[in-house]
Amino acid sequence: LGKIPMKEALIHSSNVGTIKLAFMVGKRKIYSTIKRVWIGKKTGIKLPGENPGVIENYLRWDKTRFANVVIGYGFLLNSLHIVTIYGAISNDGLIVYPRIVKCIHFPDSTITYPIK
Repeated sequence: LGKIPMKEALIHSSNVGTIKLAFMVGKRKIYSTIKRVWIGKKTGIKLPGENPGVIENYLRWDKTRFANVVIGYGFLLNSLHIVTIYGAISNDGLIVYPRIVKCIHFPDSTITYPIK
């Protein structure tokens, strides 16, 4: 099989490549990145029944737990966390926090109500 470039590892969703990259980045940096998108705390959006998600402190991660976390098996999250993560990926790392919108006011004075 041999070595493959990181770009290829990401394109093909290589768990081994992801884990190797994560070990180069380090537990602390991975953990702080995960916490930046609210995993382990509520978003503040005030939706009924919102689950904050769960992630164990990185100081308690052994090598196996760390590997599980970076391929998506070592924590729990909610749909708002997923939206935030995908948004950050599609915005070159810029985190745009989701909001509940009651209505949208357009420059031509029209108003749209997305949720009825």
